[in-house]
Amino acid sequence: MRSVKLKSSLLAALAALTLVLAPWKHSSLKDISKPYLGEYACRSLMLGETDYTEKFSKLTLELDSDGTFTLHVREKGGKEHRKKGKYRVDRKEELLWLYKNGGEKKCFPLKEGVVYVVIPLGKKTLRMEFEQKG
Repeated sequence: MRSVKLKSSLLAALAALTLVLAPWKHSSLKDISKPYLGEYACRSLMLGETDYTEKFSKLTLELDSDGTFTLHVREKGGKEHRKKGKYRVDRKEELLWLYKNGGEKKCFPLKEGVVYVVIPLGKKTLRMEFEQKG
């Protein structure tokens, strides 16, 4: 009898969880537990007051589940570049830490599926916004 009640309770809990998660836009438990994973497309790239967004046919940042990132750049002329490294996300503080292979690290805000990159370069500032796809 106790086993039947336990199974019934478990089934009821699973049914309730299904109802709660049904409207969630992601499709797997991994997506729910780490919603920051995936590809981010650059929606703007500014150096000082100059907009360089249209100079690239592809500019993406991908965060993989193994803790690595890839920055993929394809210029309009076809030339491609890829930079890889490690990353860490602080979900409480809404920060993305990127680590280059040499150990250098940069920290950027990650809020509501958008990474805000701000890097001083001499007298100008590089500003990029990467929005999560999907």
